[in-house]
Amino acid sequence: MTEMDTSADIDIVWSQGEVAVSIPLAGQVPSAWARRYDELARRQGLEAQAQEHPTRTWIVVTMPAATDPPDMVIALDSARDLIAKADTVAEEPPDAEATAAVLREWWTGQRE
Repeated sequence: MTEMDTSADIDIVWSQGEVAVSIPLAGQVPSAWARRYDELARRQGLEAQAQEHPTRTWIVVTMPAATDPPDMVIALDSARDLIAKADTVAEEPPDAEATAAVLREWWTGQRE
């Protein structure tokens, strides 16, 4: 289970009207997990990504510096919640029958 390293500190970087908050993750995080996290964040429209560094992986959340405090908290909570979701996605094998049904339905539509 991938977790935040709450014993470490976050990193805050201000740049051109934006703020980037880097949240440290505990232990080794596989590259495949980082790619899944990035994809989930993109689908959710969340400006967050997993950044791998030699000593640890960070979740970096970027937002306008003028973001209202409640919205900052919502963004950070959403980024945190995706950590567990990225773990779950890795554990769930794809449903081959459901996937095949969608693909065949699409193909049938192309023939009409």
